[in-house]
Amino acid sequence: MTNVTIQSGVVVLKRELDFNPPKIPHNAESGHRKSRTPPGVKPRHWRRRYYLWSKFDCGIRMDAEAWFEVTPENIAEHVANRMRSKQFVHDCCSGVGGNSIQFALKGMRVTAVDLNPSRLAMLRSNASIYGVERNISMVNRDLVDYLYDLPDLRNTGQVFFISPPWGGEAANTKSHIEVDELPMNLRLILPLALRKLGSCVLHLPKQSVLDDVISILHDEGVAYVEIESIYYTKPVRHLKCHFIYVDSIPQQSDCLLIGPTYFRVRQLLPFLYSDRFSPIYTDALLKVNYVGRYISRYLNSLRIQTAIDGGGLVGVRQDEEALLRGVFCGQGPHGRPTR
Repeated sequence: MTNVTIQSGVVVLKRELDFNPPKIPHNAESGHRKSRTPPGVKPRHWRRRYYLWSKFDCGIRMDAEAWFEVTPENIAEHVANRMRSKQFVHDCCSGVGGNSIQFALKGMRVTAVDLNPSRLAMLRSNASIYGVERNISMVNRDLVDYLYDLPDLRNTGQVFFISPPWGGEAANTKSHIEVDELPMNLRLILPLALRKLGSCVLHLPKQSVLDDVISILHDEGVAYVEIESIYYTKPVRHLKCHFIYVDSIPQQSDCLLIGPTYFRVRQLLPFLYSDRFSPIYTDALLKVNYVGRYISRYLNSLRIQTAIDGGGLVGVRQDEEALLRGVFCGQGPHGRPTR
């Protein structure tokens, strides 16, 4: 399911994605899960080990927190596919490497940043099992200090990824988690990451109050974001987490957003024609080049762009004609100037 809304002055494309839990490998022995449960690991976490790592039996290393912090492998692979247009990923709060390894498997260079040196050692070991240790650089440093020391890397095909700690298993007892309740200061980290890299992806718990994050992004001048809500379908459909994608300087060759290929004119019309959203329409859509590019491709595909000055748009609904005239002729849907 997909919808488009406006929240805190930001155009938000929301999608719900269903995932099946990964299948247990055929070579897993019957009763293996119960008999080999390590000390201190809860049985319900142990049963999920193949969800987290398809190569778990090859020697994957994790600490106690990683059992409920590692991104399940099929979800991490999906996010890596979404980000594969980028050449370089700064995976902050990398932990034991669930996301870093998937990024590297897609051919990206990865800098894994974590404050815990033992976790980076586990990441190095796990990356060697997947054969991508050469594509991952380890940085044992505070995240904020790391970001402060980065040069301006916008327009270089690089992206900031963060899966911040959620507060441990206690987070599962909360009905909602505000951004200020997370153990990391996203109000400081997100603006800094956007100013240094221009593109970022956030992995947040299912209870997150997303309006808080969108408000932070709006304050940084972000006009458009995409949110994916991840659901597992078994044993019953249930929400797992959210991913927020931001690319403030999108280029056609390396944009991590799907908006340019997903938007349809009719999806935009319900709020573009509203008097309430007219200023936002002008500022957030006409001036954001990837949406304008999509509408331009829409016109070109119908081979009617030259007809705008010649007396009408053949083959386009009347309401769409008003919108497209506004984009290319400087008039809003109701004849109001867009500048």
